Amino acid sequence: MKKNQPPNPRPKKTGFFQEVYKRRTLLLMLLPAVVLVFIFNYIPMAGTIIAFKKYYYQLGIFGSAWVGLKNFQFFFKSGKALMVTRNTALYNIAFILSSTFLEVFFAIVLNEMCHKKLKKLIQSCIFLPYFISWVIVGSIAYSLLNYETGTLNSILSRMGIDRINFYSQGGYWPFIIFFFNAWK
Repeated sequence: MKKNQPPNPRPKKTGFFQEVYKRRTLLLMLLPAVVLVFIFNYIPMAGTIIAFKKYYYQLGIFGSAWVGLKNFQFFFKSGKALMVTRNTALYNIAFILSSTFLEVFFAIVLNEMCHKKLKKLIQSCIFLPYFISWVIVGSIAYSLLNYETGTLNSILSRMGIDRINFYSQGGYWPFIIFFFNAWK
């Protein structure tokens, strides 16, 4: 640069491919994350096409016949649409309120604890359900509530109380779903 020449206030413009080449190391580090997001978030979205098909297991998602909005017409004409929508909204409101209350409650309780080792143990027990999949939670629920071999029914029968068939009586399920969701 010459002494009497003023500095150039605008930086030199570079093209897209020049920028990509310049930042190739960072982009290569980003590539595994982009691939994983694509595989686990975007490819499964192709399954939403099932809502518009008369699905047959043998034919698969893309081999089944296209029916358009007939599945939705069937759903709304069945008379269950309002009940299903109401249940979904009420369950979600209950889940949000209960989880918020439990989170705040345990945060306050843990904040007030003096014993550090007990505090760490309780934190570990509270966070354990986050690492368990819903399939495992379903297996736990099944092993607790099964009519013949369930833990709860075994305890009831040993106490001389009749067994309860949780799977055939719908009145228990709002509480069971609420409990296991709050626990998880």
